[in-house]
Amino acid sequence: MDWTGGGSGSLFKFNGLAGDYSGEAFSVSADGSVIFGRSPITVGGTFVTGYKATFSGQTPTGINPLPLLGGETGAAYQCPYGASADGRYAVGMDYPGKEKAVLWDTGDVNPANWTVLDLTQYASDRGILGGWTALSRAYSVG
Repeated sequence: MDWTGGGSGSLFKFNGLAGDYSGEAFSVSADGSVIFGRSPITVGGTFVTGYKATFSGQTPTGINPLPLLGGETGAAYQCPYGASADGRYAVGMDYPGKEKAVLWDTGDVNPANWTVLDLTQYASDRGILGGWTALSRAYSVG
């Protein structure tokens, strides 16, 4: 739904990666110009991939898949649960055989240069994992 501060909300739909309305939106930037979600990459597909969609008002200006860690399996490859206020970063889950908490950096204008970071590996490499053995999902980013 879209609500602009007066009256009631209006239904707002946009195409996912497959070019249809299949999929789910999960997180939105503070100004509403970026939405992160997941959708099938083919019409009728069951494998869902994370995406970043950009808008000017209610007009879509782009939608691109989020980068994968590699080795993803199962029906839910990715899910971006949270977005930074500026819409540059998303956090969530990637599934390369098991759930992994990840951080996506989509700050480059070229989606081919976007990155994904395994947060368990990042914390382990810096000795800050503590007593945890694995981080499976991340829900918010500041």
